[in-house]
Amino acid sequence: MVQELWRESVAGYADLPLFCVGHSKELRHTGVPGILIGRFLPTLYSYTSNRAGIVEGTDTLRMKISRIFWRHLHNISVNTCYLASGTDLVLVSEQVIPPIEVIVKRALVGTPAHIYDGLFKRHDRFSTPFIRGERHPSYVRFDYRNPLTSATGERLRDEMLPLPLADRLIDTKSAAELALKIVSTVDQTLNAVGLQVLDICLFLDETGTVLCGEISPDNMRIKSLGDNGDFDKDLWRKNRPAEEIVAQWSSLLLRLEAANARN
Repeated sequence: MVQELWRESVAGYADLPLFCVGHSKELRHTGVPGILIGRFLPTLYSYTSNRAGIVEGTDTLRMKISRIFWRHLHNISVNTCYLASGTDLVLVSEQVIPPIEVIVKRALVGTPAHIYDGLFKRHDRFSTPFIRGERHPSYVRFDYRNPLTSATGERLRDEMLPLPLADRLIDTKSAAELALKIVSTVDQTLNAVGLQVLDICLFLDETGTVLCGEISPDNMRIKSLGDNGDFDKDLWRKNRPAEEIVAQWSSLLLRLEAANARN
């Protein structure tokens, strides 16, 4: 049934009724209630850099890279909403997804490195200095997902939620356990090709037990184990040209494909 639905939905994709269009993906109804088909969009956005734009080819790269990670996660019995995928389209089960980003931080990068003024001039209570980019034990954070702008046009960023408030929107215990399991598997996969993940942003269903988002350079920081080179959206944040972003993300895909072929 899935194979037949996949063939029909791919062939008639442009004529399927629209379910929703976001900043990074589009979803359409299939002929089966509760099953959608969608594609990623070649858009990139950074709140910190106040930069948004289109980089052609990143949509296909995100899909191909995500497919590899989805397979790894399926192999360790992680539930996802992904039923079938090609290089451009993916068939998904419809889930109740709260406006929550489940974030795993493994290094002092990103939001904590930007919003805590003066942190890197301080020492902790054990007399150890805070160092930008330093690795630390993994922790899970829950952010409320705001729109890019308010009704009056002001730029908005996602905001951290206190745990009791987040728990009203998502099962935080289950979500934290699943997020740590996902990032551990992703990191092991990357380590095998000389890379590492420093943080990741995940979308889960409200039960905290089903992964409903991509696993790609657009939603995690991927660095070289050797020289800490960028294989992620930090290239966009650093205003690097589109050609360099596509080249680095393509290099990541080639590494992952080669590792899969060896295994």
